Amino acid sequence: MTTFEPTINRGTPRLQLKRQQRKALLTLALLVLVYAAVFWPSLMSMAAIWWRSETYAHGMLIPLISLWLIIRKGPQLTTLEMGPDWSALIPLLGLCFVWLLGLAADVLVVEQMAAILILIALVVVTLGRTVAKTLAFPLAYLIFAVPFGDQLTPYLQQVTADITVQALQLSGVPVYFNGLLIEIPSGRFEVAEACSGLRYLIASVALGTLYAHLTYRRLRSRLIFIAASALMTVLANGIRAYLIVLIAHLSDMKYATGVDHLIYGWLFFGLVVMLMFWIGSWWRDPEPAFNPDQKTSAVSSLMEDRPRSRVYAAPAAALVILLLTCTWGQLMKLTPQLSALPIQQFSLPPWTQQAADALDWRPKFVGADRIFHATYRLDHDATVGLYIADYQSEHQGKELISGVNRWYTTNAWTPAGRTTRTVPVGSGQLKVNVLELRTLDGNMRRIWYWFYAYKRPVANPMEVKLLQALNKLSGAHEVVSGYALAVDYEDSLTADATLTRFIKDSWPELATTSP
Repeated sequence: MTTFEPTINRGTPRLQLKRQQRKALLTLALLVLVYAAVFWPSLMSMAAIWWRSETYAHGMLIPLISLWLIIRKGPQLTTLEMGPDWSALIPLLGLCFVWLLGLAADVLVVEQMAAILILIALVVVTLGRTVAKTLAFPLAYLIFAVPFGDQLTPYLQQVTADITVQALQLSGVPVYFNGLLIEIPSGRFEVAEACSGLRYLIASVALGTLYAHLTYRRLRSRLIFIAASALMTVLANGIRAYLIVLIAHLSDMKYATGVDHLIYGWLFFGLVVMLMFWIGSWWRDPEPAFNPDQKTSAVSSLMEDRPRSRVYAAPAAALVILLLTCTWGQLMKLTPQLSALPIQQFSLPPWTQQAADALDWRPKFVGADRIFHATYRLDHDATVGLYIADYQSEHQGKELISGVNRWYTTNAWTPAGRTTRTVPVGSGQLKVNVLELRTLDGNMRRIWYWFYAYKRPVANPMEVKLLQALNKLSGAHEVVSGYALAVDYEDSLTADATLTRFIKDSWPELATTSP
C-alpha cells in the first residue's frame, strides 16, 4: 500500500545564521550603541534639521530606506563570511579626527557627514569587507541623510533667473532684469532663496539615485540617470519659475503670487519625477536571480574556530577609538572663564564719526560678544559705514562664520555680484571680499568685508573655520572678528576709491586695535 505524505507549506524559510555570524552581528550591535551615545548630538542635530526644514525633510525617510535595502540583502548575507577587518581601523581613526575638526569649527555638515561615515566604517571593522561590499549601496545611501547643499543656493537662484528671463523674452513678454530681480509690465519679482529649487534638486537626486540602483545593473547607466535627474530638475525649476511669472502676468497678479505658487511648485515637481521614472523604465535591466541554495565557501569552519581574541580585537580597538573621540570632544567644550570685552571707539581722522543710522545699513551677527557700528564722513560728503563683530567664544548658534549672519538686510537688498580684491595697506596688502547689492528701486551698495582670526586678516571664511578648528583642538581660545565697510554709490569707480581711501586712513587704528 502506497502512502502519500501531505505537502506542508512552511512559509518563507527563516534566515539561518552561523554562530560566528551571530557573534559578529551582536558585536556590531554593541558598537552601534556606543556609537549612538558618542555621536548623539550630531545625530540629533540632523534630525532637528529634517524636522524644521522643508529642504531636508526627506532625510527622515533615508534611514528607513537604507534599512529596507539591507533587509532585502538578508538571504545573501547569510552566505557571507562575517569577521573583523583590521585595515578599516585606519579610516575609522581618520574619520573620528575629521568629526573632531567639524565639532571644533562648529561646521555641522562636516560633523554630521563624519558621523555617518564613522557608522559605515564600524560595519567594515566588525563584519569585514565582503559584507561591506554587499551592503555598499544601502550604507552609502545614508549620506543623503546629511543636510548639505546650501552652498548651491546662490548659483541655482541665478540659473533660475536666467531661464525665467530667457523664456519670458521668447514668449514676447517685455522684461527688465538686474541680477535676481525681474520686472515685467505687471509687476516685480525676485528669485528668492526658496525659489532656487534646492529642495527639489536634493530630493530628485536622492530619489533618482535609489531608482537607478533598483532599476539598472551597470554603473554607467546609473550615473547617467542620476545626472539626468539633476539636470532635468534644474531645468524644470526654471520652467516652473517662468510659468509662475507668466501666470501672474496673464492674471494681472491675481494668481501664483502667494502660497499657491509653492503648492503649484510641488505639484509640478511631482509630475517631473513621474515623467523621469517613466522614461527611465524604458531601459530597465533585469533583476539578477539569487539562489540561496548556492552557498559560497566564504562561511568556513576556519572562521568558527578562530581564537576569541582575534575575533574581538579589532572591534575592541574601534571601541577605544570611539571612547577617546568622546573624551577629546568633551575636553574641547571646556572654555576658560572670560571677562567682558571693553567698549571700542575709533577716531579716524580726517574722517568724522556720525550716528550709525546715518547710513541705512544693519548687518546681523547673532551672539556677537561685542559689536561696533558707526558711520564716517569725509569733508566732501563721502560716507562709509564701519561694522565690527567680535566673538571671544564660539559654539553652535554663536559663531562668526554662520549661515544666519548677514552683512545686509535681506528683505531690502539683493546680491548682484560677489568677488575679491586686494587693497594696499601700510607695508602690505589686505585681501577683501566684495559684495554688490541692489534694491528694486535701483539703489546700489558695495560692501567690502574680511575677517581677523588668530593674529592675522583672512578673507576666506573656510580658512577662518579651519584656523578655529586647529586652535580649538589644541585648547587655544582667541577672539575672532568680522570687519565690513559699506558705501552707497552710483559710480563703481568712485565707490572703490572711497573705500580704498577709508582703509588707508583707518588701517593704522584698525590694525592696532584688532584682537
